[in-house]
Amino acid sequence: MSRSAAPPSTEEGSSFWDVPLGRRRDLAEETAIVAGAAAAGIFHALHETPATARELARRLDLRIRPVEILLAFLSDVHLLTVDDETYALDERARRTLGDPDSEE
Repeated sequence: MSRSAAPPSTEEGSSFWDVPLGRRRDLAEETAIVAGAAAAGIFHALHETPATARELARRLDLRIRPVEILLAFLSDVHLLTVDDETYALDERARRTLGDPDSEE
C-alpha cells in the first residue's frame, strides 16, 4: 500500500487544509484590497502625513467616495487609525507598508 504525499504546507507545521476555504477567499480579497491601496499610494501618502479622506483623495488625484470606502476598510482591519476623520498608519503599517525602504 502506497502513501500519498502530505498536502502542501502553507507555513511550517500548518497544512493548506487547516484553513477553511471560505477564510482563504476572505484573506485573498483582503490582500487584493491592501495591494490596491499600496498601488494607489495610500500608504506612502499617509506615511508622509495623516490626512482626511478628502485631503488624501485630492493629494492622490482619486475620487473621494472610493477613498472613503477604502480607508474605512483599512481601519477596520487595523492598518489605519482614525481620529476625528483624520487617518494615520498604525505603528506596524508605518514600519512596513508606509516605509518605501521596508523589506517586510
